[in-house]
Amino acid sequence: MALNTSLFDSYEAVGIREDVSDLIYNIAPVETPFLSAVATAKAAQRIHYWQIDGLPAVDGTTGVLIEGDEGNIVVTAATALRGTFTQINGTTFGVTGSEESAAKYGRDSEMAYQSARYGRWLKRQVEMACTGLNQQAVVGDNTGAGVARKTASLSCWLTTAVSRGATGANPAAPVNGIPTGAAAVDGTQRALTTTLVDDVMQLTYDAGGKPSLLLAGPRQRTKFSALDGAGIARRADASERRTYGVSDLYASNFGDLVVVTSRHMRKTASVDRELYVIDPELVAVANFRPWQQFDLAKTGDSFKRQMLTEWALEMRNEAGHCVVADLTA
Repeated sequence: MALNTSLFDSYEAVGIREDVSDLIYNIAPVETPFLSAVATAKAAQRIHYWQIDGLPAVDGTTGVLIEGDEGNIVVTAATALRGTFTQINGTTFGVTGSEESAAKYGRDSEMAYQSARYGRWLKRQVEMACTGLNQQAVVGDNTGAGVARKTASLSCWLTTAVSRGATGANPAAPVNGIPTGAAAVDGTQRALTTTLVDDVMQLTYDAGGKPSLLLAGPRQRTKFSALDGAGIARRADASERRTYGVSDLYASNFGDLVVVTSRHMRKTASVDRELYVIDPELVAVANFRPWQQFDLAKTGDSFKRQMLTEWALEMRNEAGHCVVADLTA
């Protein structure tokens, strides 16, 4: 077919609107499995305390009474006080008046879009502070440049049901109930095995704990799924044209564990080095100032907004959780 060169076509036209999708594709991960699983609580002060307790040890013979026994009052132990400092996570952003008024693809208001964007980022920051850092509590101060308060991360609480590589060490014992001493010491990295998981599960079982969530980074989740006793044989479902090769539930010797992958685990050379086994009822995020945002004073032709949350990681009883640390690829 011959081309009619007299026709006016799109190659010559001026003023054709560009084609830009009204969707914005953001690949950044937004999942926060730890925050989604654990309890929430309320903090009333920047130094947040709670109490922990346990039952006396049993031996089967103590407390056996003779007939007519008058009874002896046993010595009752006091509860123990634990605490940490609240931590402020936040950000401030702004746009010019012209940008807010301009017609845009993918959003009507730049401020509304940035609020949603930074809100997701801030939630991930809190998740990372809980599971992706080896951070002891810091009291902070307001002298000079100032030191920010920090809450102790998950790794700096666990001392009972732990498995560490050679040269690894537990964090220092809490001082006046608050873990402000040395953080956990990294040890020699080693490969993940089901024996390591079962060993720490037994330790927390002996202490009375019953965790239900196994939290692993992407590399250790892949390793865990391939282990004998954890992985399942690959099988095909012809009706769904799908192959199954992983399980989301691990039936251990000491209870069933829901296996969840987290992007926000601490890493060494891009390899997540810890695997946590958690009882979601025995750890909480205590909110001192819940998630909030507010407009800042207008000082020019712009709009400025601050977004923040103040919170603390409330470790209700560290013996109810496990950690397999110092893992390698």
